Amino acid sequence: MCASSAIAGTTLGGIRRIRSTSSAAIGQLARQRPTEPVAWTEAEAIRRAQAGDAAAFEHLFQLHSRRVYALCLRMVGNPADAEDLAQEAFLQLFRKIATFRGESAFSTWLHRMTVNVVLMRLRKKSLPTDSLEESLEPDSENSGPKRDVGAPDLRLSGAVDRVNLERSIEKLPPGYRTVFILSTTRLPTSWDVR
Repeated sequence: MCASSAIAGTTLGGIRRIRSTSSAAIGQLARQRPTEPVAWTEAEAIRRAQAGDAAAFEHLFQLHSRRVYALCLRMVGNPADAEDLAQEAFLQLFRKIATFRGESAFSTWLHRMTVNVVLMRLRKKSLPTDSLEESLEPDSENSGPKRDVGAPDLRLSGAVDRVNLERSIEKLPPGYRTVFILSTTRLPTSWDVR
């Protein structure tokens, strides 16, 4: 090894281990990390994070991670999804922290950003799918009728027809429209009243 010394030893299983006693084995990022906790105010941490200070961003993460996770969990109800969404919210924060102007409280801004991240995920979430095999063959425990996947929806087709008819009536000239409506609308006659 270079100018540093190494201590070699053996573990109980006979595996050889080497421990370096110099700081050369420590990575660049680990050397830059502060060894003692920082006592920044939130405003100072925000300003430093906007300037690109990773330690300040980590400080903001430590301050707000529990609230962001709790918000995500309340919105989706699934702990695994909440963890993913909290991570996504902090990635979004990392990208957008330079746009924070300080016109509102940072926690309010982060809350809104988190809600937006969750809502975007919920919008992208695909609709539940049904298996074609399960819907065609009724199972023994659910003895209901099998679903016909390709059958037309009569309520929907009636609504579509009604919309098309209303559009066509609107395109008629006013006189023709009045005649059509009066001829198709059944008004009670004197025989119906008796």
